[in-house]
Amino acid sequence: MRAAGSLLAVGLLALGSQAQQQIDPRYAVNITVYHQDRKSAGAGISDRNTGDALGDMYFTLKDAGLPVECAEDPRSFDCQNPEVNNKDLVVSLLVVEVDSRFGVYGLCNVDNTTGEYFCQCPRETSASVASAEPDTIWTCSVCGHVYDPAKDGNGTAFEDLPDTWKCPVCGAPKSMYKPTVTADGRTVWVHEEETKKADPTQQCASALSSSCGIYKGKEQFCEYCEEKNYQKLEAAGCSREDFYTFCFGDKPSCNASVGRLAVVDNQSVERVPTPGRSYDFEFWNYNMAHKFNGFWYSTMASGQCNASGTGPCYWRVVESVKTVQTNCQRANVYSVVEKNGAPCFSQCPSPTDNTTKCWVDCYFDTVLGTGSSTSITDPNAGMSVSTLRDAWTAAFNSEDPSKGGCPAV
Repeated sequence: MRAAGSLLAVGLLALGSQAQQQIDPRYAVNITVYHQDRKSAGAGISDRNTGDALGDMYFTLKDAGLPVECAEDPRSFDCQNPEVNNKDLVVSLLVVEVDSRFGVYGLCNVDNTTGEYFCQCPRETSASVASAEPDTIWTCSVCGHVYDPAKDGNGTAFEDLPDTWKCPVCGAPKSMYKPTVTADGRTVWVHEEETKKADPTQQCASALSSSCGIYKGKEQFCEYCEEKNYQKLEAAGCSREDFYTFCFGDKPSCNASVGRLAVVDNQSVERVPTPGRSYDFEFWNYNMAHKFNGFWYSTMASGQCNASGTGPCYWRVVESVKTVQTNCQRANVYSVVEKNGAPCFSQCPSPTDNTTKCWVDCYFDTVLGTGSSTSITDPNAGMSVSTLRDAWTAAFNSEDPSKGGCPAV
């Protein structure tokens, strides 16, 4: 009986070990992450983006500029983003065990129709995405398809295609393509004859291709181009879904591994603001990213370790530490900034009204340094990163308002 009992115990232990998935111990590390979302969405991070303290506070601090951003560009992405403008936002602090062999960062957003999250990832590695821009692009104005030498012609340049080649989408022959120089000096190839009347889908595709076709396949460049041309694209009947599909493809599946991206890398060379041409908020966002230089993470549902012991195992939540109201956390950060920039704020007609242009300008000049809305500032200018981080993380350290603490929700 003792032998049988021992065998049974060993068997149960083996069964339990099989069911309990483990991240490869050679690469398993614990990271502390934060995530802002609607309270109704819960504190889960499956198919979500999170950030370390510096990565996530980038959003909280830059969102102080929304009153100005939405006035300058009402169709700006964050002005429509429920993770930013919802009335009942919360921020959660979690400890997550991850496989530190980080993969490509996946962009996860809320579908405004269903309220569910979806994630999109580059089809190629960042190295291939960073290849040199082509000097010339060829765009079909009828169907909106952009000629890709690698995918459509086995690497053949458009000029070297045989005369029998046809548009892979609408079937128009090569002979119907003619070069056209756009207002910004780019050369594009379009059909000589246009259809009588394009339907909304064709109009959107054509607008996307003519405005941002040169950046297709280069996700960060492409997304930024769409932001700059939002009103024109919306007038052509494009939806947010169209924007994502054009830049990222038709919702390609993300790798199950945990993705990681340095916030500063999201501000590519194409995003460098230009004095006299760029909005105030574009300078603020750029300067904020370079000052904090935190990290963002993407945790795919397909990579979550599960009790069944099957499938990939790249991450698991170790502890959900605390969730607080975003407004409570913001109030403490704003209070600290107002104290540091008191001489500037005191000059505003309403020194504590954070919806006014005067308050927002003082806020960013205090955080980033003078001239933050019109120039690229020194990352060391303005308030110290440690002071701002302490003000931001204080919400999770206690529930004492005098110490910047916030009650758990």
